[in-house]
Amino acid sequence: MTAAALTMPVMHVPFPATRHPDLERIEADAMAWAAERLDPVSLDRVRKTLVGTYVSFTASPDCARPLLDAYAHFLVWGFWFDDLFVDDVEPDAPEHIAAIASALAVLDTRHGTGAAGEGIERALTEVMDELEAVLTPSQMSRWRQEMHVWFCAMAFQNAMRKQTPAIEEYKALRRCSVAIYPCLPLVEASHSARISSSDPHHPMIEELRVHCANQVAWANDVFSYHLEQGHPGGFWNLPTVYQAHGLTAQEAIDRAAADANVEVLAFTRKQTAIPHQLTPAQQLCIDAMQSCMRGVLDWQKTATARYTGWTSPAR
Repeated sequence: MTAAALTMPVMHVPFPATRHPDLERIEADAMAWAAERLDPVSLDRVRKTLVGTYVSFTASPDCARPLLDAYAHFLVWGFWFDDLFVDDVEPDAPEHIAAIASALAVLDTRHGTGAAGEGIERALTEVMDELEAVLTPSQMSRWRQEMHVWFCAMAFQNAMRKQTPAIEEYKALRRCSVAIYPCLPLVEASHSARISSSDPHHPMIEELRVHCANQVAWANDVFSYHLEQGHPGGFWNLPTVYQAHGLTAQEAIDRAAADANVEVLAFTRKQTAIPHQLTPAQQLCIDAMQSCMRGVLDWQKTATARYTGWTSPAR
Protein backbone atom coordinates (compact mmCIF):
# COMPACT_ATOMS: atom_id res chain seq x y z
CA MET A 1 0.00 0.00 0.00
CA THR A 2 1.43 3.39 -0.95
CA ALA A 3 1.89 6.25 1.50
CA ALA A 4 -0.86 8.16 -0.27
CA ALA A 5 -3.32 5.34 0.39
CA LEU A 6 -2.62 5.05 4.11
CA THR A 7 -5.01 6.82 6.48
CA MET A 8 -4.07 8.41 9.78
CA PRO A 9 -6.30 6.84 12.46
CA VAL A 10 -8.11 8.84 15.12
CA MET A 11 -6.16 9.17 18.36
CA HIS A 12 -7.79 11.05 21.18
CA VAL A 13 -6.68 12.24 24.61
CA PRO A 14 -9.72 13.64 26.47
CA PHE A 15 -7.79 15.74 28.99
CA PRO A 16 -7.99 19.56 28.83
CA ALA A 17 -5.47 21.26 26.57
CA THR A 18 -3.01 23.54 28.35
CA ARG A 19 -1.14 26.26 26.50
CA HIS A 20 1.56 28.51 27.87
CA PRO A 21 0.95 32.01 26.49
CA ASP A 22 4.64 32.62 25.62
CA LEU A 23 4.82 30.05 22.81
CA GLU A 24 6.37 32.38 20.23
CA ARG A 25 8.96 33.71 22.66
CA ILE A 26 9.87 30.18 23.82
CA GLU A 27 10.35 29.12 20.19
CA ALA A 28 12.44 32.17 19.34
CA ASP A 29 14.70 31.73 22.37
CA ALA A 30 15.14 28.01 21.68
CA MET A 31 16.09 28.65 18.06
CA ALA A 32 18.54 31.38 19.06
CA TRP A 33 20.15 28.98 21.54
CA ALA A 34 20.25 26.26 18.86
CA ALA A 35 21.69 28.58 16.21
CA GLU A 36 24.74 29.19 18.42
CA ARG A 37 25.46 25.48 18.79
CA LEU A 38 24.05 23.30 16.00
CA ASP A 39 25.34 22.64 12.51
CA PRO A 40 23.07 23.91 9.70
CA VAL A 41 21.49 20.52 8.91
CA SER A 42 20.69 19.79 12.56
CA LEU A 43 19.41 23.33 13.05
CA ASP A 44 16.99 22.95 10.14
CA ARG A 45 15.65 19.69 11.59
CA VAL A 46 15.19 21.20 15.05
CA ARG A 47 13.46 24.22 13.55
CA LYS A 48 10.92 21.89 11.92
CA THR A 49 10.40 20.17 15.26
CA LEU A 50 8.72 23.22 16.84
CA VAL A 51 10.28 22.84 20.28
CA GLY A 52 8.46 25.93 21.55
CA THR A 53 5.14 24.33 20.69
CA TYR A 54 6.13 21.14 22.54
CA VAL A 55 7.03 23.13 25.66
CA SER A 56 3.98 25.40 25.49
CA PHE A 57 1.62 22.45 25.03
CA THR A 58 3.03 20.39 27.91
CA ALA A 59 4.19 22.85 30.61
CA SER A 60 1.90 24.60 33.06
CA PRO A 61 0.53 27.91 31.70
CA ASP A 62 1.87 29.55 34.88
CA CYS A 63 5.43 28.28 34.49
CA ALA A 64 8.16 30.91 34.89
CA ARG A 65 10.54 31.77 32.06
CA PRO A 66 13.81 30.23 33.37
CA LEU A 67 12.28 26.76 33.63
CA LEU A 68 10.56 27.11 30.25
CA ASP A 69 13.83 28.02 28.59
CA ALA A 70 15.77 25.23 30.30
CA TYR A 71 13.08 22.74 29.23
CA ALA A 72 13.22 24.00 25.64
CA HIS A 73 17.01 23.86 25.52
CA PHE A 74 16.92 20.29 26.82
CA LEU A 75 14.52 19.33 24.02
CA VAL A 76 16.73 20.99 21.42
CA TRP A 77 19.66 18.99 22.74
CA GLY A 78 17.66 15.76 22.85
CA PHE A 79 16.41 15.99 19.26
CA TRP A 80 19.90 17.04 18.12
CA PHE A 81 21.54 14.03 19.77
CA ASP A 82 18.84 11.61 18.63
CA ASP A 83 19.07 12.75 15.02
CA LEU A 84 22.88 12.57 14.92
CA PHE A 85 23.60 9.37 16.81
CA VAL A 86 20.44 7.28 16.53
CA ASP A 87 18.35 8.11 13.48
CA ASP A 88 21.19 8.85 11.06
CA VAL A 89 23.52 5.93 11.80
CA GLU A 90 23.62 2.38 10.56
CA PRO A 91 22.78 -0.38 13.07
CA ASP A 92 26.45 -1.38 13.41
CA ALA A 93 27.90 2.14 13.39
CA PRO A 94 30.59 2.35 16.12
CA GLU A 95 29.80 6.00 16.87
CA HIS A 96 26.34 5.09 18.21
CA ILE A 97 27.40 3.33 21.41
CA ALA A 98 30.47 5.55 21.79
CA ALA A 99 28.35 8.71 21.71
CA ILE A 100 25.82 7.31 24.19
CA ALA A 101 28.61 6.23 26.56
CA SER A 102 30.14 9.69 26.36
CA ALA A 103 26.80 11.38 27.10
CA LEU A 104 26.35 9.09 30.11
CA ALA A 105 29.79 10.13 31.32
CA VAL A 106 28.80 13.79 31.01
CA LEU A 107 25.68 13.11 33.11
CA ASP A 108 27.74 11.40 35.81
CA THR A 109 30.98 13.39 35.84
CA ARG A 110 30.45 16.38 33.51
CA HIS A 111 33.32 15.05 31.41
CA GLY A 112 32.68 13.02 28.26
CA THR A 113 35.09 11.03 26.14
CA GLY A 114 34.70 13.34 23.18
CA ALA A 115 33.03 10.60 21.11
CA ALA A 116 29.85 12.65 20.68
CA GLY A 117 31.79 15.78 19.77
CA GLU A 118 32.96 18.67 21.89
CA GLY A 119 30.07 20.92 20.93
CA ILE A 120 27.24 18.54 21.79
CA GLU A 121 28.90 17.42 25.02
CA ARG A 122 29.50 21.00 26.13
CA ALA A 123 25.89 21.83 25.29
CA LEU A 124 24.72 19.00 27.55
CA THR A 125 26.67 20.46 30.48
CA GLU A 126 25.04 23.84 29.73
CA VAL A 127 21.59 22.23 29.81
CA MET A 128 22.47 20.59 33.12
CA ASP A 129 23.57 23.94 34.55
CA GLU A 130 20.28 25.53 33.51
CA LEU A 131 18.21 22.71 34.96
CA GLU A 132 20.12 22.70 38.25
CA ALA A 133 19.30 26.40 38.61
CA VAL A 134 15.51 25.84 38.35
CA LEU A 135 14.88 22.33 39.74
CA THR A 136 14.99 21.08 43.30
CA PRO A 137 17.82 18.62 44.06
CA SER A 138 15.37 15.70 44.03
CA GLN A 139 13.88 16.78 40.69
CA MET A 140 17.36 17.12 39.20
CA SER A 141 18.35 13.69 40.53
CA ARG A 142 15.26 12.12 38.99
CA TRP A 143 15.90 13.83 35.65
CA ARG A 144 19.42 12.37 35.61
CA GLN A 145 18.08 8.91 36.40
CA GLU A 146 15.51 9.12 33.62
CA MET A 147 18.20 10.28 31.21
CA HIS A 148 20.20 7.15 32.04
CA VAL A 149 17.13 5.06 31.19
CA TRP A 150 16.64 6.95 27.92
CA PHE A 151 20.24 6.53 26.77
CA CYS A 152 20.35 2.82 27.60
CA ALA A 153 17.00 2.22 25.90
CA MET A 154 18.30 3.91 22.74
CA ALA A 155 21.28 1.57 22.71
CA PHE A 156 19.11 -1.54 23.12
CA GLN A 157 16.56 -0.34 20.59
CA ASN A 158 19.29 0.24 18.03
CA ALA A 159 20.62 -3.28 18.59
CA MET A 160 17.08 -4.56 17.98
CA ARG A 161 17.26 -3.33 14.37
CA LYS A 162 19.21 -6.46 13.46
CA GLN A 163 16.29 -8.84 14.07
CA THR A 164 12.51 -8.94 14.16
CA PRO A 165 11.45 -8.21 17.74
CA ALA A 166 8.53 -9.78 19.53
CA ILE A 167 5.74 -7.23 20.02
CA GLU A 168 5.99 -7.05 23.82
CA GLU A 169 9.80 -7.01 23.60
CA TYR A 170 9.64 -3.96 21.37
CA LYS A 171 7.06 -2.23 23.57
CA ALA A 172 9.12 -2.73 26.74
CA LEU A 173 12.05 -0.83 25.23
CA ARG A 174 10.07 1.73 23.28
CA ARG A 175 8.27 3.18 26.29
CA CYS A 176 11.71 4.05 27.65
CA SER A 177 13.24 5.35 24.41
CA VAL A 178 10.40 7.76 23.59
CA ALA A 179 11.99 10.19 26.12
CA ILE A 180 8.84 11.20 27.96
CA TYR A 181 10.29 9.94 31.26
CA PRO A 182 12.99 12.67 31.48
CA CYS A 183 10.42 15.28 30.44
CA LEU A 184 8.03 14.45 33.29
CA PRO A 185 10.18 15.88 36.13
CA LEU A 186 10.36 19.15 34.19
CA VAL A 187 6.62 19.25 33.54
CA GLU A 188 5.97 18.44 37.20
CA ALA A 189 8.27 21.29 38.22
CA SER A 190 6.35 23.62 35.91
CA HIS A 191 3.23 22.85 37.95
CA SER A 192 4.77 23.19 41.40
CA ALA A 193 7.99 23.07 43.39
CA ARG A 194 6.00 21.44 46.21
CA ILE A 195 6.29 17.97 44.66
CA SER A 196 8.61 16.03 46.95
CA SER A 197 11.04 13.29 46.03
CA SER A 198 8.57 10.64 47.22
CA ASP A 199 5.41 11.96 45.50
CA PRO A 200 6.13 10.58 41.99
CA HIS A 201 6.84 7.15 43.49
CA HIS A 202 3.38 6.49 44.88
CA PRO A 203 2.56 2.99 43.50
CA MET A 204 -0.52 4.16 41.62
CA ILE A 205 1.34 7.13 40.11
CA GLU A 206 4.06 4.78 38.91
CA GLU A 207 1.39 2.63 37.23
CA LEU A 208 -0.12 5.68 35.58
CA ARG A 209 3.33 6.76 34.38
CA VAL A 210 3.68 3.54 32.38
CA HIS A 211 0.33 4.17 30.67
CA CYS A 212 1.42 7.74 29.95
CA ALA A 213 4.70 6.62 28.38
CA ASN A 214 2.94 3.90 26.39
CA GLN A 215 0.39 6.33 24.95
CA VAL A 216 3.08 8.82 23.94
CA ALA A 217 5.25 6.08 22.42
CA TRP A 218 2.56 4.28 20.42
CA ALA A 219 1.11 7.56 19.09
CA ASN A 220 4.57 8.81 18.14
CA ASP A 221 5.25 5.57 16.28
CA VAL A 222 2.16 6.22 14.16
CA PHE A 223 3.09 9.83 13.40
CA SER A 224 6.71 8.92 12.57
CA TYR A 225 5.84 5.82 10.53
CA HIS A 226 6.82 7.32 7.16
CA LEU A 227 9.76 9.33 8.50
CA GLU A 228 11.48 6.33 10.04
CA GLN A 229 11.33 4.25 6.85
CA GLY A 230 14.01 6.55 5.45
CA HIS A 231 16.56 6.13 8.22
CA PRO A 232 19.76 4.18 7.44
CA GLY A 233 19.33 0.48 8.06
CA GLY A 234 15.61 0.82 8.73
CA PHE A 235 13.95 1.41 12.07
CA TRP A 236 11.39 -0.63 13.90
CA ASN A 237 8.35 1.19 15.16
CA LEU A 238 5.15 -0.33 16.44
CA PRO A 239 3.34 -0.43 13.07
CA THR A 240 6.30 -2.08 11.31
CA VAL A 241 6.62 -4.62 14.13
CA TYR A 242 2.94 -5.48 13.67
CA GLN A 243 3.55 -5.74 9.91
CA ALA A 244 6.41 -8.17 10.54
CA HIS A 245 3.95 -10.30 12.49
CA GLY A 246 1.45 -10.51 9.66
CA LEU A 247 -0.66 -7.35 9.48
CA THR A 248 -0.98 -5.12 6.43
CA ALA A 249 0.39 -1.58 6.65
CA GLN A 250 -3.02 -0.03 7.32
CA GLU A 251 -3.98 -2.75 9.78
CA ALA A 252 -0.68 -2.24 11.62
CA ILE A 253 -1.12 1.53 11.81
CA ASP A 254 -4.70 1.12 13.02
CA ARG A 255 -3.59 -1.42 15.66
CA ALA A 256 -0.85 0.90 16.97
CA ALA A 257 -3.29 3.81 17.20
CA ALA A 258 -5.79 1.58 18.98
CA ASP A 259 -3.06 0.59 21.44
CA ALA A 260 -2.47 4.29 22.17
CA ASN A 261 -6.18 4.83 22.76
CA VAL A 262 -6.35 1.81 25.08
CA GLU A 263 -3.60 3.33 27.22
CA VAL A 264 -5.65 6.52 27.61
CA LEU A 265 -8.65 4.49 28.74
CA ALA A 266 -6.55 2.52 31.22
CA PHE A 267 -5.00 5.72 32.58
CA THR A 268 -8.42 7.33 33.02
CA ARG A 269 -9.95 4.26 34.67
CA LYS A 270 -7.13 3.92 37.20
CA GLN A 271 -6.99 7.65 37.86
CA THR A 272 -10.67 7.87 38.78
CA ALA A 273 -10.28 4.98 41.21
CA ILE A 274 -7.73 6.74 43.46
CA PRO A 275 -8.51 10.49 43.81
CA HIS A 276 -9.09 10.46 47.59
CA GLN A 277 -5.87 8.59 48.34
CA LEU A 278 -3.60 11.25 46.89
CA THR A 279 -2.10 14.41 48.33
CA PRO A 280 -2.36 17.67 46.35
CA ALA A 281 1.28 17.28 45.27
CA GLN A 282 0.63 13.75 44.03
CA GLN A 283 -2.38 15.02 42.09
CA LEU A 284 -0.04 17.49 40.41
CA CYS A 285 2.04 14.54 39.23
CA ILE A 286 -1.08 13.21 37.52
CA ASP A 287 -1.81 16.66 36.07
CA ALA A 288 1.71 16.67 34.59
CA MET A 289 1.12 13.29 32.93
CA GLN A 290 -2.18 14.47 31.49
CA SER A 291 -0.44 17.59 30.14
CA CYS A 292 2.20 15.43 28.50
CA MET A 293 -0.24 12.99 26.92
CA ARG A 294 -2.53 15.68 25.52
CA GLY A 295 0.24 18.16 24.74
CA VAL A 296 2.53 15.76 22.88
CA LEU A 297 -0.38 14.46 20.79
CA ASP A 298 -1.42 18.01 19.86
CA TRP A 299 2.22 18.93 19.12
CA GLN A 300 2.58 15.98 16.74
CA LYS A 301 -0.51 17.12 14.87
CA THR A 302 1.16 20.55 14.55
CA ALA A 303 4.75 19.51 13.75
CA THR A 304 3.88 18.30 10.26
CA ALA A 305 7.22 19.47 8.85
CA ARG A 306 8.97 16.84 10.99
CA TYR A 307 6.46 14.03 10.62
CA THR A 308 6.25 14.03 6.84
CA GLY A 309 4.59 11.47 4.58
CA TRP A 310 0.99 11.65 5.72
CA THR A 311 -1.50 12.89 3.16
CA SER A 312 -4.56 12.51 5.40
CA PRO A 313 -4.73 15.02 8.26
CA ALA A 314 -4.33 13.94 11.86
CA ARG A 315 -7.66 14.01 13.69
